[in-house]
Amino acid sequence: MFFQSFSITDILRASVILFAVINVLGSLPAIFAIRENGVKVQSKKAALYAFGILIFFLFAGEYFLSLFNVDISSFAVAGSIVVFIIGLEMVMNIKISNKTPVSDESATFSPIVFPLLIGAGTLTTLIAIKTQYATVNILMAIVINSLIIYFILKSLDKIEKILGHGLLFIFQKFFGMILIAISVKLFVT
Repeated sequence: MFFQSFSITDILRASVILFAVINVLGSLPAIFAIRENGVKVQSKKAALYAFGILIFFLFAGEYFLSLFNVDISSFAVAGSIVVFIIGLEMVMNIKISNKTPVSDESATFSPIVFPLLIGAGTLTTLIAIKTQYATVNILMAIVINSLIIYFILKSLDKIEKILGHGLLFIFQKFFGMILIAISVKLFVT
């Protein structure tokens, strides 16, 4: 019964939806800014963290939030504040968060995987697509997106060489403003 609903078309649709919301490519300037603080992004752990969070929210997200009496809107507001701070740091070249050095592993989880890649928007979308696609197809979409996260983060040095420091600086400022705008929109809505 589980595999009767298996559909390549639905897997691709769910994968594209998740890819668009996760937006690993749009998050690259923020990730490069985090790396400038001496943090090494652990691509394998990031992909595993992303996979774990997505699987957890697929099966228990709504229940988990209700356990703490938190609705998805409040969760989105909290995530928007963190994303706002990251965007502000990118645009203003300032450090608002903790001044002490962060370990590579903790920075890989937060802020890179959560909330930058897998934030409130991703989790809300995941809960929403459960009504449109069979669980097996969403599971495959999660696997595909986790692999995409891994390969893109694994290629950060190559991407940085191709783009160069000047272009990365411009992208950092531009996408910092985009992050601020996204966070304001999340906060307002």
